[in-house]
Amino acid sequence: MTEELTVVGCGPGHPDWVLPAARLAVGRCRVVVGSARLASLFPEFPGRIGSPDGSAAQLDLALELHAAGERVALLVSGDTAVCSLASKAVACLGEKRCRLIPGISSVQLALARVGRTRAVCTATLHAPDRLDWNPAEVRRLGGLAVLLGRPGLHPQLGRIRDELGAGWRTSIARDMALETESVTTWDGGEIDTSGLAIALFLREGEGP
Repeated sequence: MTEELTVVGCGPGHPDWVLPAARLAVGRCRVVVGSARLASLFPEFPGRIGSPDGSAAQLDLALELHAAGERVALLVSGDTAVCSLASKAVACLGEKRCRLIPGISSVQLALARVGRTRAVCTATLHAPDRLDWNPAEVRRLGGLAVLLGRPGLHPQLGRIRDELGAGWRTSIARDMALETESVTTWDGGEIDTSGLAIALFLREGEGP
């Protein structure tokens, strides 16, 4: 019987945030598949590394090697639950044929940087699709984190601000855990939304 495909959450992209459980899981595999950036977090790995460009190519390679009977670790950014490539792996193979090793997400780290301890809604603008979010649920929880990653998204963020109305603060968190990390307040003007960026909408006047 083919072994499970191991899907490893690698945290926000710095070696200090790769969990010991992730290193142990990778060490038990013969092949690692993921981006060159994520593969570089495991310099001690003695096996074979595949790092094709694009998440779709990485998933295809991992599935191909897994079907051939290889012990494969598929590296994914952050967690295995927050807008992750892990969901596509599970959709292809099913829950019982995937072993998920969660990591620390950039959203978790960004919220920690601003002192937020309670859950928020999470959405993504990684793809050109319409943003799927529930304003009523965001108001109930008092927070929304939007994963960005493409330029020119400030109009969509502006529409979220308008929908939420007064009493909310908006921050842009970039490059969490990296040397270029920053968290800045957004005033609604044009801003760079490319790369490893997250927009945080948090209601003012609430506790953490």
